[in-house]
Amino acid sequence: MSLHAEENLHLEFFLAHIEPVFAEDSNADIGLVFVALAYPFVLVVGPPVDYDRCLVDVSQPDFVAEPDDYPLKKFLERFPHVCQPIIEAHAELHRTYLRWRDGCWH
Repeated sequence: MSLHAEENLHLEFFLAHIEPVFAEDSNADIGLVFVALAYPFVLVVGPPVDYDRCLVDVSQPDFVAEPDDYPLKKFLERFPHVCQPIIEAHAELHRTYLRWRDGCWH
């Protein structure tokens, strides 16, 4: 799979899981994982009971946004290359991605 195709697949994962009603929100629930854009970071938290968390630096040159004031979906569409690092930074989100990618997402 080419790098561009894989990048698109990571973005497609997020787009498939951000419900249209929440498209303008700065956060989304993906399975049991909470993903929030708090620019210049993305916070990933979950699943219950441990609530593992991580921060991923997604800062971009010549881009400015207030924390919790820019839609997550719009940000990921604008900068699709950040999708993979976000997914790979959090074990449960990565497992959810792999299940989805392999056609096992319910």
